[in-house]
Amino acid sequence: ALNKPATSSGPPCAVSEGPEKAFNGSVSGGNADKWCSLQSTPWLQVDLQSNQGLTQFVVKHAEAGGESSSYNTKDFNIQVSTDGVTWSTAVTVNG
Repeated sequence: ALNKPATSSGPPCAVSEGPEKAFNGSVSGGNADKWCSLQSTPWLQVDLQSNQGLTQFVVKHAEAGGESSSYNTKDFNIQVSTDGVTWSTAVTVNG
């Protein structure tokens, strides 16, 4: 998904923490390296711009970017869609 269009729930936690940072940032730490939303149920959507055969998702938590592990995402779903309208859950992570 590198350099593909992304949208997300908003507003971001900081100006530099927009949705593009979810996949274009690094893991060296600091606000510019992660996506963050202030919504109670945040979401992130990435448009791969064509159908792709996906074999893995990589989720790096806050701790990988130098934050406290208490900021790590604990529960989330990864959903996929071929049309941006109908979604199916590919992965559910709890805890």
